[in-house]
Amino acid sequence: MLRSQVPTKFPIGFASSAGGSYIRAVPQTPSGTPGQASLQTGFPPENFNPVASGGVPPFGQDFNGLLNQITLWNQWQAASCIVPYDGTFQTAIGGYPQGAVVGSLVTVGLVWESIVDNNLTNPDAAGAGWVALSPISVANPLLWVRTDGNDNNSGSANDSAHAFQTIAGALSAAASRLNLTGRTLTIELGLAGTYQGTTINNIPNVLITTAGAAASYIINNSGLGGANGAINVFGCSVTLNNLTLSNVNGTTHTLQSSFGASVTLTGTVVFGGTAGGAGIADIRCFSGGSIVITGTVNFDRSVGYAMYAQGSGASISAAVGSNIAAVGGPIWGSAGIAALENATIELAGNAPTGSATGKRYDVELNGVINTFSGGANYWPGSVAGSFATQGLYV
Repeated sequence: MLRSQVPTKFPIGFASSAGGSYIRAVPQTPSGTPGQASLQTGFPPENFNPVASGGVPPFGQDFNGLLNQITLWNQWQAASCIVPYDGTFQTAIGGYPQGAVVGSLVTVGLVWESIVDNNLTNPDAAGAGWVALSPISVANPLLWVRTDGNDNNSGSANDSAHAFQTIAGALSAAASRLNLTGRTLTIELGLAGTYQGTTINNIPNVLITTAGAAASYIINNSGLGGANGAINVFGCSVTLNNLTLSNVNGTTHTLQSSFGASVTLTGTVVFGGTAGGAGIADIRCFSGGSIVITGTVNFDRSVGYAMYAQGSGASISAAVGSNIAAVGGPIWGSAGIAALENATIELAGNAPTGSATGKRYDVELNGVINTFSGGANYWPGSVAGSFATQGLYV
């Protein structure tokens, strides 16, 4: 088809200015009035019989009404508009067919495509059988999470009607709905309370933040099971700001960064919860994971290690100006800090404050702990640190 052959777009629907007595919305089923049309039967038999034989002429209002209905759809399509999801229509037709495309009723700009036939689920409520056809590009995506929210919400506002209930719900929605390439997704906890932790492994850059005191916004690993800590990061870049990571499982690490992941702690981040066993760490890096402290970090529970780095490429660092404190006299079951197997810990921030019981540090197997000349008693503890097998403590 040539451009000159493209039909003229409908500027208005046919008979859009017809008066009430000259147009009638054609009903789905027959009205019972002889001669009136319906969508089910079309123009009835009496319209086809001569008047002299008892026939009834077609109603002019039906012609106007029918053409108006058709051309309004033509106008919508000509304007390149997507038809929004319609649950009533969906039920009436026995479900959307495979390939059907509908607009979200929750997120402006989000388009869903059905990948199954007879699809009776709601795409905006995480229904099965739908994929985001075109993820939305938002310069600074922000999703809200509240304890009174709902994971079927949009996350677009800080109230119970819009916010997600869980961090995992917000991450899942963002991964399916948003184009996050080259962008940082901000998840803000909008209400003081306790939130279930999560694993982050499918979004390049995430900031989890709050606007209040760290002690009032708690992320824990209750109900996660297995070896899951409060936050587990694999291969992503994550920033945590002004919150508490509470470990209620004494046999799991609290914050883990691995497989090239990078975690930054800003504002104030508190580590608390149930006492951890001898081999358990509040901060653990391995398999090339890293954690950088730029704000204030408080360790206020007894645990095997406050910070533990293991393996080549694994690193923990405290930037210049950062602050670390042992709060409430925690007990280190193994050592306050440990670097093993070519891992590094670099502490360039202010000298840690507070007191603790247990060995100060452990550095082995070519691991390095650099306190920038802070001395043997730099890290809080009651027992001298140790190093072995070419471990280096300076």
